[in-house]
Amino acid sequence: MEQQNTFTLQPSLAEVCDRFKHWRQTRKSRREPVPQQLWQAAVQLAGRYSINEISRALRLNYTDLKNYVHDRCCGEIKAEFYVYL
Repeated sequence: MEQQNTFTLQPSLAEVCDRFKHWRQTRKSRREPVPQQLWQAAVQLAGRYSINEISRALRLNYTDLKNYVHDRCCGEIKAEFYVYL
């Protein structure tokens, strides 16, 4: 059986910016919430860019993005240190 070497590259800020631009042009209403996939892509950028850089480039609310990044970080830490009794 052949094993496929599959891995995912983290998208660049420009790629995620293009995805947000496409979503903004094709959404049905200005009040439509940002899809989870786009939030996840924005959060993945936090390891390479500051939250300020990401929020400005993607035109996202700084505090909302900071909360998403914090939730992802703390969620991983909580799961890592959870002790089953």
